[in-house]
Amino acid sequence: MTNPISDFVRLHSRPRATECLGTGHVKGTILAAHVQWVKENRSADEYIRFWDQLTREARMSIGMVLPVKWYDFGHLMAIDHAILNLFGGGSTSILRDLGRHSARVNLGGAYKAYIRPSIHDFFLSSARLHSQFQDFGVAAYAARNDSSGIMTHSRYDSFSPLYCASATGFYQEAIVLHGGANVTVTEAMCQCRGDHTCSFVMRWS
Repeated sequence: MTNPISDFVRLHSRPRATECLGTGHVKGTILAAHVQWVKENRSADEYIRFWDQLTREARMSIGMVLPVKWYDFGHLMAIDHAILNLFGGGSTSILRDLGRHSARVNLGGAYKAYIRPSIHDFFLSSARLHSQFQDFGVAAYAARNDSSGIMTHSRYDSFSPLYCASATGFYQEAIVLHGGANVTVTEAMCQCRGDHTCSFVMRWS
């Protein structure tokens, strides 16, 4: 049985989340989905303001985003920081929206073949294919029962609380796309706060 007081102390005594851009790279499909979210959900003027938020170096390096190209993790974070600063109102919930959008765009399009017969099958496959979308860290998935599981990211030398928030949204929407309902995804541990892993506990019905 959980102790509400102990849980409160544990959650609120944890160190402040930090970001380490490191030397990691991510596939362009992730950047493309986040840029597309701005284009589809904001006005033309806001879209211009979004690009103006990025440094000249980032704009030059990103250019026209190609889904098959590798990009610096730092440039993805530059995109997400710009979105958070311009449109987030101080809340990282907008990053979860980005993750959900990325799942819909990619799993309903270029990566539709990655859809699996069951939610557990999908996440097991996602963990195995982790290195196809980012060149840092490893992922592992374990089913807990018929309607819950845990995805663990470890050995990341590039990390950000923004990336974790986006991952939470991606996992939520992936479950919905596989027929799950009443979905909750909670990041129980986070490397951004000094933990050894980022552990996402997922439940659905």
